[in-house]
Amino acid sequence: MKDLAEDFAKLGPWIYQFQIDGQTCGGGISAVGDVRIERFLRFAPKAETILELGSLEGAQSFILAQQPGVKRVVALEGREANLRKARFVQELLKIPNVEFHQANLEDADLTAFGRFDAVFCCGLLYHLPEPWKLVEQSPEVASRLFIWTQYASDD
Repeated sequence: MKDLAEDFAKLGPWIYQFQIDGQTCGGGISAVGDVRIERFLRFAPKAETILELGSLEGAQSFILAQQPGVKRVVALEGREANLRKARFVQELLKIPNVEFHQANLEDADLTAFGRFDAVFCCGLLYHLPEPWKLVEQSPEVASRLFIWTQYASDD
């Protein structure tokens, strides 16, 4: 069995950790058991196609893609470094039903990615200067929008 620590280190630093061939690799946070995913699945239990906004390294993307009935996850991410990490893990895990795309979510046209059963948006909106521009597109791409975000006061 190949030791993956060196391969992961080359792409680091990492936020999320992944279990690959019995090895724990990547960062310090596990997405396994993430309450946000559990709540999304209760919110959109029959979603076969999911648009994920802000996929980071793909940890949640892979969990969503492995759910019963999910045929396709399109994961959008702005940072090329995060996409390299996600695609690297995808190759190791052999999860074929996730598509990663680079998109600047401050001005992306979500309709260019197709129609979906649901949109999964966690931990993204507070990064955007005008998040409403992204949110207002959601009815054109899906009938369900799941948002989990946070905010901070100016001071």
